[in-house]
Amino acid sequence: FENKWRRKSCCDAETNVVGIAVSQFKHLFDVSFMFSKSSLTYFLMNAIPILIGFAISMYASGSIFTRYSSTIPATLSLLVSNDSGATFFINLQKLMGVTFGHTLPLLVMSVVELFPCDSYFRFAIHSVSIFVFYASFTFMYYASEQWSTIGI
Repeated sequence: FENKWRRKSCCDAETNVVGIAVSQFKHLFDVSFMFSKSSLTYFLMNAIPILIGFAISMYASGSIFTRYSSTIPATLSLLVSNDSGATFFINLQKLMGVTFGHTLPLLVMSVVELFPCDSYFRFAIHSVSIFVFYASFTFMYYASEQWSTIGI
């Protein structure tokens, strides 16, 4: 009981900044955890699509692909999931959300471009479309458990 309430000095490993950094570094690069079956499964499950996306972005050129673009691997790295049960469905919904997030603004801007730049109607359409876009996807995220990953 006394050990719990004893005064800690500045040289203890629990209170020293260097001691905390060293213990966290050891914990971060723990070989027994890094090469465990669950960690290697997680690595392979997420690294293979990212590496394929990297190869596509390095070597594919033309139509929809821009050579040396980091868009594909960066987007895939943000979509990784730690859950191994329903990973495919969740990742598919996240990919649909990314697709909607890129496609719908392009469609709305093609309509907004029909009006002249100095038009008040263009400003109103642009403002309302931004509000509707954010409101609908935020509502989808908070209101629906099934479709919340699309609204992210």
